[in-house]
Amino acid sequence: MAPTIVIASDHPGTRTLVSAVRQAQPKANVVEASSFKSAAEAVRRQRPELVLVDLDLTDGGGFASLVTVKQMRANARVLALGWHEEPSLVQRARWFGAQGFLTWSAPPLLVRTTLARTLAGEECWLADAYKPLAEEEEPLPDVMTVARQLATLTPAQMRVLLGLNAGLLNKQIAYEMSITEATVKAHLTAVFRKLGVKNRQEAARIARTLLVSTPFNNNGAGHG
Repeated sequence: MAPTIVIASDHPGTRTLVSAVRQAQPKANVVEASSFKSAAEAVRRQRPELVLVDLDLTDGGGFASLVTVKQMRANARVLALGWHEEPSLVQRARWFGAQGFLTWSAPPLLVRTTLARTLAGEECWLADAYKPLAEEEEPLPDVMTVARQLATLTPAQMRVLLGLNAGLLNKQIAYEMSITEATVKAHLTAVFRKLGVKNRQEAARIARTLLVSTPFNNNGAGHG
């Protein structure tokens, strides 16, 4: 059966990528989403085999989008899309749930090969060499702990965490999510428990690891 592929991106190069994907998988059902909200709805409705996620998607929350897709559809394969194949960016994409990485400048042949291998169940990292990351590039224990903790959050809890990290008040988060403040507080209580933190500041510190522009330091924490 032909695969369903969701492409979540508002990048200027999306049209070129979509064309390359259609050429690579002519029988696939390709669904385009220009916001993460619409992409999440597509994942829920379409149950895709593969999701391509722009790490700079305006409402995606960086690596949070990878975590959320895997929460919604654990069996889906996920490819991260980014400007550069910088090692720490690629590594973090893997830690947060992706099975491969493509840059916007990837030629059609590379797109075709990466899609085929990913749909076949392989991981595609460092695309120029078509090989997995080396063992010495495994994440530090603290980083792995953060990734596992974030993976336990529900999509709603992840949205609350991102709102908290953006400096929003509970009532503002409630408005954005169309829920009550009491529900926001309940989500925050669950978020604090799952992340093993005591307050909003500590939770926000962990949330910063999801930002694409924020590398991990030696303690697995993000720089401001």
